[in-house]
Amino acid sequence: MNSYDDRELARELQALAVQIPVPEGSLPARRGSPLSRALTLAGAIAVLIVAIAVGAAVNTLRSEKENSSPATTPTPSVASASPSPSAAIPFPDYSLIAGTIDGLVYRIEAGQVRGSPVDACHGQAVLALHLSSSARSVLVICGGTTQGQALVLDAATLAQRAGPLPVLPRPDVGAWAPDERSIALIQEGVCDPQAPVCSVHLILWDLASGSTRVIRPDEPLMGNVQWTVLGLSISFPRQSQIGTVIWDGQSWNRYSERALRVADASGRALLVEGPIGSFGGRVWEVIGGQEVALNTSGSEYPLGLDGDRAIVWRETPFRNTNAVVVYRGQQEERQVAAEQFCIEAHQIDRWLICTTSGSAALAYSLDANVFAQQPITGLGRFNVLVALPR
Repeated sequence: MNSYDDRELARELQALAVQIPVPEGSLPARRGSPLSRALTLAGAIAVLIVAIAVGAAVNTLRSEKENSSPATTPTPSVASASPSPSAAIPFPDYSLIAGTIDGLVYRIEAGQVRGSPVDACHGQAVLALHLSSSARSVLVICGGTTQGQALVLDAATLAQRAGPLPVLPRPDVGAWAPDERSIALIQEGVCDPQAPVCSVHLILWDLASGSTRVIRPDEPLMGNVQWTVLGLSISFPRQSQIGTVIWDGQSWNRYSERALRVADASGRALLVEGPIGSFGGRVWEVIGGQEVALNTSGSEYPLGLDGDRAIVWRETPFRNTNAVVVYRGQQEERQVAAEQFCIEAHQIDRWLICTTSGSAALAYSLDANVFAQQPITGLGRFNVLVALPR
């Protein structure tokens, strides 16, 4: 169970992020300058993003001790939360790939580790796993102690297919093209001796040739790389350019002042207006080109869209409760309590598979509106997780 102490540690990490010094190699800091030098605003923003990424990794090292007191159920104003009958619904029959804090990647079948793990990140944390659209390949983002790296593994055998390539050591720096021929990645750019941090740029990595080309020139900071039905998007935290822009293959066009997180084929989308570097905050839904707020306060994390329903994750501070919240027509329809943690997910069929760290795999059924949970024999904890469709 994700304990109260676990969540308090995560909150403290984010609250203290601006006070955390930049570890060597975690940020493209200006050459020759002491790390103790006071950062400018751009540097402080970059420190915050790295701190939050580190916080996500540290989450996997927390104690597995369960909270001895039962979770209290919140009393929302519209819909009541009910405990998820995890034992009443089986976990979907999907193979899983898990990455750990020490750089290992595992293949899992029916809740059991199969074969030997692959040391994909060579001691660094596996920060992210991104499946290609066919689920034949998985993009691995490594980082934590030195410069980040991106590489591609075969999803069936875990054999390395491409890379590694240098990237920023953050989980939000890569995305597959829908045709699987290329991958968008954020890399370190020019390091101006007068600047507090190095700039960054976005490249397109052609997997067939191994070549790369810059498609978004140097910026002080960018992140949240997504490749949805709307196109390739990135988000900026700077006041002069805050929000999301989308690339149509030729040019960049402004999409929103908020960060795009989820989009479906109809053009509906979920956006986040929240702290820099966090995937959660105030959530907005885009319908017919109009942005409408779902929650008025607190932080929620977009997980998916299902017809006219928006699915988000909510953690109620100081109440030791986690829940999926379902919105329909901007009204809260239901809450479903959970024992594990799920601030990100990817959809397969009628399931949302949670991808964030834990000790058991967690999946939310869009049809039954309950969670299914699967312990993993042979693996204590994972940092990130993806599921492979049948």
